[in-house]
Amino acid sequence: MQGDEMKALRKAAGMSQAELGAAIGMSQKFIGMMERGDAAIEKRTELAVRYVVQDDPGRFAKTVAELVRRVRPEDIPEIRALLAYRIEQEAG
Repeated sequence: MQGDEMKALRKAAGMSQAELGAAIGMSQKFIGMMERGDAAIEKRTELAVRYVVQDDPGRFAKTVAELVRRVRPEDIPEIRALLAYRIEQEAG
């Protein structure tokens, strides 16, 4: 995923950088850096973004499975944020 695609997906979902950042456990500043191409977008971040903006239940299982296969200690906050977002969406 490139920054321009991330920005387009975020805007299509009607989310601000701050909202997307909160949903995936990142700061608004870092979301902006990735959208501008000033910071790399890791695969796990791409998966989280695609899940959050598309909110496709089928993709959720794939996203979690992919994250679990690649989990590192520094991934834990992002995984927590993704799960919290999903639980909040289901609680509606």
